[in-house]
Amino acid sequence: MPFHLNPEKDWQALGKVAPIQLIDARLQLHHAVQIVSVLGRYLLPARKDDSHASLTWSRKYQAWLGEPIGASGQLRGGLHPGGFNLMLINDVTGAYDDLHLDEFTIGEAFFWMERKLEENGVNIDDLILETPYELPHHDTGEGDPFRFYDLAPFRELANYYSNAQVLLEQLAAQDKRFTPVRCWPHHFDLAALLTLKEAHDPENTESLGIGLSPGDENIAEPYFYLSVWPYPEIDLAKLPPLPGGQWQTEGWVGALLTADQISRETSAAAQARLVADFILIAINELAKQLNYTI
Repeated sequence: MPFHLNPEKDWQALGKVAPIQLIDARLQLHHAVQIVSVLGRYLLPARKDDSHASLTWSRKYQAWLGEPIGASGQLRGGLHPGGFNLMLINDVTGAYDDLHLDEFTIGEAFFWMERKLEENGVNIDDLILETPYELPHHDTGEGDPFRFYDLAPFRELANYYSNAQVLLEQLAAQDKRFTPVRCWPHHFDLAALLTLKEAHDPENTESLGIGLSPGDENIAEPYFYLSVWPYPEIDLAKLPPLPGGQWQTEGWVGALLTADQISRETSAAAQARLVADFILIAINELAKQLNYTI
């Protein structure tokens, strides 16, 4: 059965900050969110898919939340980009402590989180601020304090994640083959995976990844993407045009829609419809490349 998307009601208008002006905020947030990610990495049992270190985007808190920790699983670390606050939340009562990160180093912020965890009875003996991957360079990673002069770029990025969460939730609710919607701290993308055909070797399982990247070393601005696996041979001449987007065949195979294209639409409803149409067309066409009809 074909998918459908109706994100207009919950869509947050984009374009108040030019996409190219989001880079510094994105890099600072990428480094800061590692404090939340390592709580799951070192305080929870490891999972094969590394999801113990993943994050979720909470529309309630407008924040990235880590996996539940603590003796009763009631605690969650969080990062609220709109105020640039590190958080420790009691997910049962809704109470939380927070630290406004401006002028704090990542080491100082991590120390604050350690103290708050201890106050809540969490054993932090195994907790360290280390990741098994490299992060994109920013001076905060070299010991400089977090700094901002304007919260608008941070709030704009929060709107991108909130919008992506709306879209991905709607998709995942329509097909049980979707993985949970997660934010992965390595690339800082929010995504879900649709399995089309299982294989004995996971490397040969046919799937579609759908998500939002806040930007990376290749594309500096946020973008929505679909990535198909295994990479099929695509005849671009036989594919229909994508609303605002483009087909991708170099480096990876799929489709992408950049923030610049989205922000050209002046109303929230028009932006929501553009992204929804892009995703729906790309899903159907990429699935066909694997001889699978949605």
